[in-house]
Amino acid sequence: MTGAWTQGALRQDRIGSNADANHLPKRFLVVVLTGAVMLHPAGCNDDVQRLRNGPAELDHGTVSQADLIGTTLCDDSALGIPVDLAAVAQYVVVIDIASDSVVHFIERSTGTHRGQFGRRGEGPGEVKAVWSLDHRGEQHGAFWVYDIGLRRLTEVDIRRSLATGHLVYSRLIGLTGSGIPTGPLWLDSAIVSLGFFTRGRIMSFSQQGQSDSTIGPVPLGGDDLPPSVIQHVYQGTLVRRPDGQKLAAVTRHASQIEIYDMSGVRTVTNGPLTVEPHYTVRMGSTAPS
Repeated sequence: MTGAWTQGALRQDRIGSNADANHLPKRFLVVVLTGAVMLHPAGCNDDVQRLRNGPAELDHGTVSQADLIGTTLCDDSALGIPVDLAAVAQYVVVIDIASDSVVHFIERSTGTHRGQFGRRGEGPGEVKAVWSLDHRGEQHGAFWVYDIGLRRLTEVDIRRSLATGHLVYSRLIGLTGSGIPTGPLWLDSAIVSLGFFTRGRIMSFSQQGQSDSTIGPVPLGGDDLPPSVIQHVYQGTLVRRPDGQKLAAVTRHASQIEIYDMSGVRTVTNGPLTVEPHYTVRMGSTAPS
């Protein structure tokens, strides 16, 4: 339901969203995914199922189930297309790509919508194509907003923003190097991100935003495909363990989960139902996409 968020809400996918398409950098290589999946689960039908739209119809008879119970925290007309959220201090911070002001603050205890900030633009405190947020547990109620259009991280202070009535930032960090980071996370002394990179699965950046190393190999794909296209096929969400010593990449179009330690050792696992990505590559005027 538009404008409604419940506790335990799932993050909405945005790669194919029309609302974001116009904000993506022009050099963005788009893989045309048919939405089909190839399924080979143990205990399921042997026939390969292919769907062009929506999730595959799986036999979940062998998978234990758990009930998710939640309550509506906020159902406010100010929210249009929420795409990411995080609990920061006494607030839930919501990123909304349909609003003119994309950062919303909601009180966790009451669900009251306290304000929205961050007007469209490319200047300090403005956003072009906001993509994700990251919160490291700072005591003073700060969090980071990532703008994929500007390749920029902005540290936002909630209390000062609410007090002044406009988005107050403490730091701006531009991420340099080739490729497009898609979801930067802070570690103790570095920034890491999945993305459309030509080398390495995860790019590591210095605290100033310079790319300096990679973690893990590019996923395997066709020998004639650029690594950035394969990265698009295996796009996903990167999360960190609370102590920052391990990272996990959860793949959007497959059941694969990759776990990395800080030395680059990679462990790959799948859920009870194995799902491999099925994709189509089209030749553009200068490169495959």
